[in-house]
Amino acid sequence: MQQREKILLISLIAVVVFWWARPVLLQSFLTPLEEQRGLLQSAQNRLEEKQAEQDLVLTATRQLAEFREQSLPADPYEAQRDYTAWLTDQIEAAKWAAQEVTPGKITRFENLGSAVQIRVEGVATAASLSRFLSAYESSGILHRLERTRIESQSIEPGNLLDVSFTTEAIALSEAKREELEADDSPVELTAFWSEFTQRSPFSLLPPQVVQTPTVQVPSQILVHPGERLQQKVAWAGFPADAVVSVRLEGQPDGMHYDEETRILDWQTSAETTLKPYPLSIVVSSDGEKSLDARQNVVVDVRYPNTPPTLSVTPSHVVYAGAEWQYQVSAKDDDQPQQMLSYSLQGSRPEGISIDSRTGLVRWTPPESSAGQLVTVEVAVSDNGNPSRQSQALLRIDVQRDLEPTTQLVGCLQVDGEWTAWFREKDSQDRYQLTKGDRLEVGRYQGRIAEIEVDRIVVEREDGKDVLRVGNLLTERTAVN
Repeated sequence: MQQREKILLISLIAVVVFWWARPVLLQSFLTPLEEQRGLLQSAQNRLEEKQAEQDLVLTATRQLAEFREQSLPADPYEAQRDYTAWLTDQIEAAKWAAQEVTPGKITRFENLGSAVQIRVEGVATAASLSRFLSAYESSGILHRLERTRIESQSIEPGNLLDVSFTTEAIALSEAKREELEADDSPVELTAFWSEFTQRSPFSLLPPQVVQTPTVQVPSQILVHPGERLQQKVAWAGFPADAVVSVRLEGQPDGMHYDEETRILDWQTSAETTLKPYPLSIVVSSDGEKSLDARQNVVVDVRYPNTPPTLSVTPSHVVYAGAEWQYQVSAKDDDQPQQMLSYSLQGSRPEGISIDSRTGLVRWTPPESSAGQLVTVEVAVSDNGNPSRQSQALLRIDVQRDLEPTTQLVGCLQVDGEWTAWFREKDSQDRYQLTKGDRLEVGRYQGRIAEIEVDRIVVEREDGKDVLRVGNLLTERTAVN
């Protein structure tokens, strides 16, 4: 074997050995290398995480330092007192029309501090509200607004707003402020608050005006036979430059519309049938957009409405403590028949009433009204078009009822004639009556039919009563 062939054989054997030994070599040398590279990458990742955590800690530290600068004084009661005074000063500097600043609740957080709340209610314009909010925003205090309400009842930007809100501020236990300093310097409005002042977004929007064409004529017109109807026809809601025309539909004979005067004209006669005459008045406009408006009208031809007639008894005697009833009557000759309604007019005694449908008057005069003369005005109205009314006066004499205090004290016979003696216990007035005389005591009315030694018999329209000597008139006994 030649030298050259030996070299080629050795090379071939080396290649084969390397190929078969390659996995072993990779596992022995490359795998540890990859493991070290992985450990290095893991260490780099942990280093980056630690750096990120350190950045968060530094950021939180700086923010906490800022919060300590912005915090209210650490003592929550002192913080609330100073914060209330600061809010009041800012509202007054902003020139609100009215304000009420009320301390609210204090919420404590363990190892951190407290949150204090203040309730503010007031009245301000958009400009004065903007000045306050600008000062609030730029104050450097750790606070926020919540439950805010702003209401307006006007479309004008300069008008007053009803404002209410709750503001909450933080008082950290490690606060650097020992007190909340007052700042009397004028507030410079930022561009945002300047625009807020000018636009006043809380003002109401102007109402949207939508014009709807209408005919302005009464829906019912009353005309008496023989009268002339002249009714002005007007309209609204049409464009100012529109050409408007009017036409009548269903009108009675002889009725017409005058274009020049815009008057609906109709001359009735004494023979014109009494009834309602319905018609329609239509107003139309020409142009790019044709518009129509219609008004249905009833022309009612009838005789003039006359007032109803009242029938009353003008003078009445009533008794204190007892109910009095009186029926007022009225009639109306108009046709068709109309409904009548009764009422009391002007000043009247307390408790008196009248049934609006029947005209029945009711009143129980109090005991204190005895001896008074009362005047009451009653009225009756019809439901004609137009309605007519009549009035009448009732003069009411309120007297004390003597029936409960009148006593039969004795019956005496003189020259064969019996006499009954009576006494009114309160006034001690005495009087005597004989057989056939009328006994009129308060509401009690009757005629003495019999007189005996111990009693009398009184005849009334609905029966007889027996009254014994020594008894009051109210202690009488009814007999058949």
